[in-house]
Amino acid sequence: MCVIIHKPAGVQMPQLHILESCFLRNRDGIGFCTSSGKSWHGMSFYKFLSELGKTDDSEEIIIHFRWATHGSVSRKNCHPFYDKEHDIWFAHNGVLPIRPTKDRTDSETFFRDRFIPLLDAYE
Repeated sequence: MCVIIHKPAGVQMPQLHILESCFLRNRDGIGFCTSSGKSWHGMSFYKFLSELGKTDDSEEIIIHFRWATHGSVSRKNCHPFYDKEHDIWFAHNGVLPIRPTKDRTDSETFFRDRFIPLLDAYE
C-alpha cells in the first residue's frame, strides 16, 4: 500500500532512514507538495531528496510514495494531484473500487471525475 507522510509546519523532516524505508517498499514514484506552493513528482529517490532539501521546517509538507495498482508506473501518475481551479491537492492511500480512465490511477480518476464535481456542486 502507498505511504503518505504529513509533516506539519514547524516540525522536522522525517529522518533519512524513514524516507528510504518508505521508498524501498513503494518504488513506483514519489511526489510532494508544500504549503508554500512547491511541488515535485518523479521516480528517483536521490532527485526526491535533492528537491525535498530545498524545503525547510517552516513548511507543511505532504509526501506520497506510490505503489502502483492502476495506471502506468510513470511520473505523471505520482501523487499528490493538483487542481488549479480549486487550489487543492489530493493524495490517496489504498485501492478504490472504480474504473480508472486515460491511464490515470484510481486515485486521480476519483479526484478529477468524482471529487471535484462534488466540490463544485456543494460550494
